[in-house]
Amino acid sequence: MKKLRLNMMSLVLFALVLFPGFEKLSAQNLTTSPYSRYGIGDLVSRSTGRSQAMGGLSCGLRSNHNLNLLNPASLVGIDSQDFIFEMGAFERVTSFETTNQQRTVNNLGFSYVALGFPITKWLKASVGIVPMSNVGYSMNVVEESPIMGTVNYDYEGSGGISQFFISGSVSPNQYLSLGATFSYDFGPVDHSRSLSISADSGYFSTQVIQSAIVGDINFSYGAQVNIPLNDNKFITLGGTFQNQSTLNATSRTTIIATGTSLTDTLSYIEDPNNSVILPMG
Repeated sequence: MKKLRLNMMSLVLFALVLFPGFEKLSAQNLTTSPYSRYGIGDLVSRSTGRSQAMGGLSCGLRSNHNLNLLNPASLVGIDSQDFIFEMGAFERVTSFETTNQQRTVNNLGFSYVALGFPITKWLKASVGIVPMSNVGYSMNVVEESPIMGTVNYDYEGSGGISQFFISGSVSPNQYLSLGATFSYDFGPVDHSRSLSISADSGYFSTQVIQSAIVGDINFSYGAQVNIPLNDNKFITLGGTFQNQSTLNATSRTTIIATGTSLTDTLSYIEDPNNSVILPMG
């Protein structure tokens, strides 16, 4: 038993060293969607592969072989002699079409990394990191102006928010399990829009760059009720709860003008107390 606990602690420490590198991986453009321009981007489901294979079913799932990242109460299913390591990846093929153009984009990336392990016979835990939202788009609109000539409007965005979490679960009896999750949400979200005009026109080109660096703490809770039936069968009912919360972020807005022979910063605004309201989970 001592050797087993040492191995589990070594894996946890290894995971904590590995997870910071995951932030670099999640900084890739994991989506190519114009809708990620709004809010904090395209929200990402925390469902594991097993959950998605069952149509997104999650609250009532419990297993000693797989993790359930959405309901921490399910961790009581982990055997007291085992640990679980899971890593997921995804591939998304998206087709975009306008009246005169069509484009197909392939996005590939990691979806989660997590460890589940027992602390005692009655207390189980998990630690991991999952993407919370993705931002990735690049759009261009060209117009012909009788005064300024050819005008290009460019819209670009990148980044995303990741979530590091630590979950714990206890089972007061064989029928009920309770769990809680502490999470730290972090990551950069960058948006920019620019208006480019030919230098010969005598007008200035402008660019607006908006960046937000998110860093905030949240909590969520879960419960499961295990109802035994005949022939070693049972029914598991589960539910989760999370208050409406806000993401605190430091936002920066920079406006740059470019002319024939100069480039100047017209405005720079930094707000350390910006926040985004998130819906209940």
